[in-house]
Amino acid sequence: MREGYKICKKCNIEKPLKEFYFREDTKKYRNECKECRNKYNLNLYHTNPKQKDNHRKASWKHQIYKAYNLTVEAFRILESKQGGRCAICKRSKEEIKRERKKFYEFSVDHNHKTGKVRGLLCPTCNTLLGHAKDDIQILYNAIEYLKE
Repeated sequence: MREGYKICKKCNIEKPLKEFYFREDTKKYRNECKECRNKYNLNLYHTNPKQKDNHRKASWKHQIYKAYNLTVEAFRILESKQGGRCAICKRSKEEIKRERKKFYEFSVDHNHKTGKVRGLLCPTCNTLLGHAKDDIQILYNAIEYLKE
């Protein structure tokens, strides 16, 4: 095998490393090429209805832990402290789901400078803060604008 190449375990074709997904957790390339991996995932996704939800849940658990060092249990405690509602608009998951047609979990809001978790937000409020770049003056300006 040539340097910078790898043989896919599914199609048995030697391909450049850029054709393989790199795993951050193991610091190695996957054993199957992107094309084979994508075909496998697509097939699994369409043949197993529960796979969609399982994949979403597993991915979500990993993301909140990796990004915020927050376990699912800690997330649920924070959600409970907020009464199961968005910290800004105070809407419940059920209200948000009716409005958006689908909704999975609240977003974890955090201070981008310190990394400290501030609370849980619905997608709309999370986007609002993101677009305002956490700048209080922009939000004050928006309030004044709306008052006019």
